[in-house]
Parts: sequence; structure tokens; C-alpha cells
Amino acid sequence: MAFNQDIKALVPRTRISGSFIRAAIYQSRDYLLSRIVPSAHGTMTLNLDDVRTFTIPTPQDPTEGDAIGSILDSVFDAMDLATQQVTAAEALRRAAMQLLFSRGLRGEAQKDTEIGPVPESWDVVAFETVRQWLQYGTSTHCTYEPTEFPVLRIPNITPGQVDVQDIKFAKFSAAEAERYWLENGDLIFIRTNGVIERLGACAVYEGQPEGALFASYLIRARPKLTRIVPRFAAYFFGSELGTGIIAGRATPAADGKYNLNTGNIDSLPIPVPPTLDEQREIVAVLDAIDRKINLHRRKRDVLDELFKTLLHKLMTGEIRVADLDLSALSSRLTVEVAA
Repeated sequence: MAFNQDIKALVPRTRISGSFIRAAIYQSRDYLLSRIVPSAHGTMTLNLDDVRTFTIPTPQDPTEGDAIGSILDSVFDAMDLATQQVTAAEALRRAAMQLLFSRGLRGEAQKDTEIGPVPESWDVVAFETVRQWLQYGTSTHCTYEPTEFPVLRIPNITPGQVDVQDIKFAKFSAAEAERYWLENGDLIFIRTNGVIERLGACAVYEGQPEGALFASYLIRARPKLTRIVPRFAAYFFGSELGTGIIAGRATPAADGKYNLNTGNIDSLPIPVPPTLDEQREIVAVLDAIDRKINLHRRKRDVLDELFKTLLHKLMTGEIRVADLDLSALSSRLTVEVAA
């Protein structure tokens, strides 16, 4: 195998396995990253001298190093498989959205519309016809100091759902807070962002965090629940078709960000099946795929933590291979991979 000058090849000595060396590099990656410098042609590079002088601790018994490398390889391979499963499930999600929003679930003939083919019984309407009202959020300063009122911000809005991991709070009078209280089923759009793919990201508020308000870089839409299922709308705006439509209405700003206003959002076309039941059935299909994606992501996160823990403990000698219950570890990896 040939490789170019931007790749550094490490050839193990006969007494040290490649798997152990890979583990040692992972263990010392922060040091190696700190040695990266700009090259003469502008790219970032790791000098060969830094690689040559890089030292790693090695067990006196080469078989111990082989065993460490083998164990960590097994966990790493399981992580890689979990990542592949996430990628495959996300590809399935994209394909399912494309199919469901163009063909529906009833097997009916299609018609051409401004957003492409949709089932004949569906309407394509402006978003303003399926919402009660739109509203910009509060500009009140937020902090991490817990108060009575949690405030959703851009980091909390992910396609389809609210992320409650990074919540800030603000102080309001009851009258002020009432203006921005979210209700179950409210749609929350990101109205400004430097990443156009994040612009217009739409989450459904479903009660968490309880009593939440929303910040000024967001727009709240109160849907007409007799016309549209909130999660159906969020799934559509999070599809490749929906995000493409939103990007086409974005207004670039001088600071490099992209903006949407209430007029832009009101004008967004959205396909609407004739019954709420059909909308709910489509949501159920996509919810099932999302649960599978989240399962694989959690599995990958668990394996990542296991890898980091074993890497640290084995490479520092805190535990020895002989101290590990390898049958239990093997069983755990089998369960994680099969899930």
C-alpha cells in the first residue's frame, strides 16, 4: 500500500502489537493534537520529528500489550458498528420522509404541485392557513441560575423535538411570562443562524421543560389542531424537501447569518393530508424510526464511555487484563451490538 507525505505510518516492532500502539495513541491524543502546527502551504500538520520522539509506556510482558490491544479493538469495533447502524437508520429516515411526503400511505395516484408530486387527495397550502398566530420570543437576559421560568434558546431546538440538556432561566413578572408561555403542540422555529441547514429548524413543545418560555431568536407558531398535527408539520419542515424550501426563503445578513421573519414562515408551503388520522399514521412511522436512531445513538454513547474508561484504566495500569471478567465484557459487547 502506498501513502502520501501527509500521512505518517507507524510500523510496530515485533514485540509490540499494532493494536496496542493504536490504543496508546488514543490515550495520548491530547498531547499529539497540541503538537499540530501550520505547515508552509497553510494546512495543519504533525511534524515527523514529533512522531519519532513520541514515547508510550509498554508492558514488560508483550502478551499483556497484545491482550490490551485486543480488548480495546473489540470495543472500538463495536463502536464502529453502532456508528454504522446510526448512519443506516438516518438514511432510512431520509428515504422514508421522501416517500411519505410524496406518496403518503394510501397508495393513491399523485399530482404535481409547487413542492413536487403529492397524493391527489392532499392539499399544498401556505403555512399561515394552518396556524392560529406567530410570535417572536423574549429578549430578556437569561442565565444558568435556576428561577421559576426556563427559557428555550437556539441550542434547545432540534428537528422535531426540544433538547432539555442546556436550559437557561430568566426573571419575569407573571404578566410578562404569560406572553411567552409555551403550550403543548406549539411549533418553535429557529429564525436566525449562521448555518443555513439549522435555519428554520422546527421543534414541537411537548411539556418539557415544564412552564417553558422562548427566546427572541425563535418564533412560536400556535397550530390549528383541527387542520394539522404538530409533529407532522415538524417532520415535514425537517425533511430534505422542507429544509430546502426554508433555505430558499432565507435572507442573508451582513454578519454572515441567515434570517427568517414571520412573513417567510407564513409563506412556507406545506402538504396537508385530508384527515388528521393519516397525518398521525405518518408521524407514527417516523416516530418509530426516530426511536431506532436514538437507541443506536445511546448504544454508541455507552460504548464510547466504556472505551474511554477501559483505555484509561488499562493504559495507566490501574487495572490489569487479568483483573477483567472477559466473559462478562464479551457478553456486554454482544448485547450492545445486537440491540
